Amino acid sequence: MSKVLEITKLAMEINELGKHQVFVDISPHVKSMSISIYEGKWKRGNSSVFYGSFYYDESDKSDYYFIKRKLLEIKEKDLSGRPSFKVTDNQLNYSTNTNKVKQVRLISQEDYSDLYVFLSNMTRAIENNDLHLALSKLEELKKWKKTLKGNIGEV
Repeated sequence: MSKVLEITKLAMEINELGKHQVFVDISPHVKSMSISIYEGKWKRGNSSVFYGSFYYDESDKSDYYFIKRKLLEIKEKDLSGRPSFKVTDNQLNYSTNTNKVKQVRLISQEDYSDLYVFLSNMTRAIENNDLHLALSKLEELKKWKKTLKGNIGEV
């Protein structure tokens, strides 16, 4: 079952990128799965650029690994040049598929709430042309700039 889920997940991720369309057919009565991959959006009469199938209960896993490698290859190709994000408990990793990964440490929930209130007040001051209030918050703005800038670095 985990093979079926893994292949289906990869297919859905590729479909979301929009450069290929992956069709997944599952036949649980014979415990098999087949994959058809089309370039761009599927249209009637288009032939697939790849077709493969495997039985997910067999001990010979070569067909499964071949299909998985093909899907990973297409996903990597479709991702090239696109930014990617990975969020963990306390940081965000941002990559533009170069050798450098930007890492952002996430601020605490309390800091986030404080920042939200600050930005709301600044927005209101600007909308109401309250220059005095906006200028009085300049030091706080510098503090937030320093905090946020300090949370970004290269890995």
